[in-house]
Amino acid sequence: MSRILAATAVALTLAAYGMAEAKTFRFSSSGDINGLDPHLNNEAPTNAMKNNLYETLIFRDYELKLLPGLATEWKQVDPTTWRFTLRQGVKFHDGTPFTADDVIFSVKRNQHEQGAMRTATLTIKEVRKVDDKTIDILTEGPNPILDQDLASLFIMSKVWSEKNNTMTPVRGIVGNESYANTHVNGTGPFKLLDRVPDTR
Repeated sequence: MSRILAATAVALTLAAYGMAEAKTFRFSSSGDINGLDPHLNNEAPTNAMKNNLYETLIFRDYELKLLPGLATEWKQVDPTTWRFTLRQGVKFHDGTPFTADDVIFSVKRNQHEQGAMRTATLTIKEVRKVDDKTIDILTEGPNPILDQDLASLFIMSKVWSEKNNTMTPVRGIVGNESYANTHVNGTGPFKLLDRVPDTR
């Protein structure tokens, strides 16, 4: 079994009352996840874990409806351009602010040839920063379901990735994984403190 120790950021129920409380969350399963790099290892149990640690611009609820995530709203401006308004005041687990530059970086990183999640961004030609809270995503051709695809694009911190020399996803073997495959700095509700694989 794998063991993941994490602490919640601020529980929504407590936040509603103006209180914050960190708690320990212990998770176990019959099999280990394949790694923590948000742009690698596209398989259900691993993606389920990453969804607790990282966020996407748009996410799906339990009924598979698309809801605002790191983007508060979006619209198709023309057949090949989508405009996204980014959520303000969001910080990564290390305290770094979430910015448009992180979206631009994450799209490019996700498109890397080693990325197992790249199908979510294959039609994207360019991401343009309109201003600090707005980006345009341009596609190679019309893609009316881009919003559906982006529910699988996890957003990483560009600053953290540069600092830890993990600018691209790298398929490695045990003992030779990239920093992003063994460490996490997302904006999700859970923060990774320690990962001990194969603990029984």
